[in-house]
Amino acid sequence: MGRRVVRLGTRVASANGRWAQISGVGTGVTSPGGRGQHTDHVRLRGWRPHTGRTRSRRAPGGPVTAPPPCSVFEGELFGTIPVVHASIAGCRIIGRMCVGNRHGLLVPSSTTDQELQHIRNSLPDSVRIQRVEERLSALGNVTTCNDYVALVHPDLDRETEEILADVLKVEVFRQTVADQVLVGSYCVFSNQGGIVHPKTSIDDQDELSSLLQVPLVAGTVNRGSEVIAAGMVVNDWCAFCGLDTTSTELSVIESVFRLNEAQPSTIATNMRDSLIDSLT
Repeated sequence: MGRRVVRLGTRVASANGRWAQISGVGTGVTSPGGRGQHTDHVRLRGWRPHTGRTRSRRAPGGPVTAPPPCSVFEGELFGTIPVVHASIAGCRIIGRMCVGNRHGLLVPSSTTDQELQHIRNSLPDSVRIQRVEERLSALGNVTTCNDYVALVHPDLDRETEEILADVLKVEVFRQTVADQVLVGSYCVFSNQGGIVHPKTSIDDQDELSSLLQVPLVAGTVNRGSEVIAAGMVVNDWCAFCGLDTTSTELSVIESVFRLNEAQPSTIATNMRDSLIDSLT
């Protein structure tokens, strides 16, 4: 099957990017089991699958009152990317706390030994995992990357920048997006393309596109939300976004990330080709 967008029928509309990651090696972090259809705080945040199936991490949750977003991930990724429960620094907002790609994963220094060991056991040996002493500890808010390039907060520590370049094997650029320093919140890009804050000027889009070497468009998710990473998670084969995402927004997402192009891959071949509009 080809690539596609999966629209989640939870209120991921307000906060998608926090709870999940789908990694460059086929690994993902998904939402807590207790977060369901009537929850305002479900977010998704993604890496990019490239090298085959590994693990997906999911935050632990409480009683399920409605089918949780993790069920969507498990259903869509069944047979291709396993899902694993996890937390970072005792926090379920996994996507805001870490940054990674097919080469590695960086987590804040507050990540416990138990959490770190669990994540190590859940990922393939080829993925380097490292704790980082960083004042801006919500790494997912202040950094964003694909397998080749990273954008970071202008005030990120130099040591963190060096670790980022070494572990994730990326070229690092200190940038803002539409004058916003939280580049991880206002910009989402894969190896195929990216979406930036809707107020990003044409000149800035061209500059960022030149740095990242992928096409970029200014856009929104979830019916006009400017916080792009809070409303979607994307890799090179599929995207998950909030139910409030409009048809026009979906069309932009499919186009810029080239999700409507049928390109067989080990990751995508066995995925179901249904578009999930709601969870009941």
